[in-house]
Amino acid sequence: MLHKATLFLGVLFTTLACAQTRPVSRTLVGTIRDAQTFSPLPGVSLQIKGKKTGTTTDSQGRYRLIISDSSRTMIVVSFIGYIRKEITPKPQATAIDISLHPDANALNEVVVTGYATQQRKAVTGAVANAQNPRNQSMGAPIVAYEMSSMHPAPREAN
Repeated sequence: MLHKATLFLGVLFTTLACAQTRPVSRTLVGTIRDAQTFSPLPGVSLQIKGKKTGTTTDSQGRYRLIISDSSRTMIVVSFIGYIRKEITPKPQATAIDISLHPDANALNEVVVTGYATQQRKAVTGAVANAQNPRNQSMGAPIVAYEMSSMHPAPREAN
């Protein structure tokens, strides 16, 4: 009888020890929006800090991320043109909506060259700043036409 009780307690303690060391995970969902316009942001990167686990938002700004149920889990949220944000979800949270604030300084040093972008300091040659005073939004089919009317073509000096 003593042998059975000892065996039972040994199995019980082993089961409890294994249950405590097994990582518990949960799914975190939510929407990421612009803090000023409240519009959803597609393509925002979410990554668990210090790990390679992450995801991006869909076309509606929604995300789904599996995280460990640890109080130390930190999520890094980043998007071009917005201030990076680090979030530590509460232990039982399953949904977090996030708002990102635009970073006006982030795009000052980017130069668009055709379909690519480069740092301003890496560009050799003339750089022009194209402003759009008439209309803040341009339709995709007429972008080239709109941009040609915003800045005169460069001329060769004699």
